[in-house]
Amino acid sequence: SPANAVGSADLVYLPPLIPSDDEQLSLPPKVDMLHVGGREKRPGWTIVDLDASSSDLASSVVDVVAAMDDLSTINDSSVAAVYASHVLEHGSYALPRAPSPGEEKADNHAASSRRETRVARMGLFGGGEVAAALAEWRRVLIPGGLLFVAVPDLPTLLRLYLASAFEERVFLMRIIYGGQMDEYDYHRTGFEIGLLEQLLRASDFCLISQVDGPFGLFSDTSSMELFGSRISLNVVAAACDNSNNDGSSRSNVVTDLPEHVKLQAMA
Repeated sequence: SPANAVGSADLVYLPPLIPSDDEQLSLPPKVDMLHVGGREKRPGWTIVDLDASSSDLASSVVDVVAAMDDLSTINDSSVAAVYASHVLEHGSYALPRAPSPGEEKADNHAASSRRETRVARMGLFGGGEVAAALAEWRRVLIPGGLLFVAVPDLPTLLRLYLASAFEERVFLMRIIYGGQMDEYDYHRTGFEIGLLEQLLRASDFCLISQVDGPFGLFSDTSSMELFGSRISLNVVAAACDNSNNDGSSRSNVVTDLPEHVKLQAMA
């Protein structure tokens, strides 16, 4: 299946993530790539996670301790790629995140102002952690930088749930709502391609493409299958380039990413 097939009668087919000759950008030197919620070290990737103390593994691999919706220690337009597999669903869709114990919001007034702007543009979905996280990922990405985002595919999970026996339904219920083994292990938002695509567009992402299969960049739940069905909704998007003088956006894609990242994005 093509990378841009969304499989929904309610959406037009999205443009493929392949730039034309006049849509090329070069990366500034030494730009970073962020792995939000990651546990697997890879060259060139900086791991960001709010929970860096729950295990010896987490404390040894997390480079930046931060929430997915507050990357204030990372500069604007400084990141070539953001990878987030099965973390976005942990965010709320309506209410903002309450600060963790010991965590302080650096600028509550500025944060409230940004939230009001998102609510005015996106309605109910502009107020929660999901929209705030997408806004932060867009902020740190350079124009044309790539977002790899994977979330549980709610329609697939519901179909499997209704077709399963009791024991299997309990297992699927825990996937839908989170394992709930600690304070972070809760799912607060359910996604299907239409909702995710609209939220990405409202967050200034272009060239939004559903990937038919795993990303292949890390060993994680983006490749998970249950009862013969893929249960992960995997999407690649590019940060829109808003540098046009007329205020319009261009759908550019960077071309100097590491080869294995670029190949996955343009498969």
